[in-house]
Amino acid sequence: MDRFSLGTYFFDEPTPEERESIWTAQFRRYPSVDPKQERPNDDHWTGRDIAKCVRLSYKFNKPLVEVAAKIVPLCLSDPENLERMRQKAHNRFLS
Repeated sequence: MDRFSLGTYFFDEPTPEERESIWTAQFRRYPSVDPKQERPNDDHWTGRDIAKCVRLSYKFNKPLVEVAAKIVPLCLSDPENLERMRQKAHNRFLS
């Protein structure tokens, strides 16, 4: 029997509204990071990219826009793999 049997999921790029929710959740996780500070352009960012940005801001006590300069989103670093994952997931995985 599988340990996790609730299905296989694929999460594509989050919408702007979903990214806002992810930012909010990450700020709750790292309360010393000021949620009112300027944010980087998060177009094409995944939840993992947002989490990394807030975590690095916390860890190095640097502004979000500064640490974001070190983050390369998956859609830019490996677009071919992302497209393969999308094709593989189509009609096979839950969203």
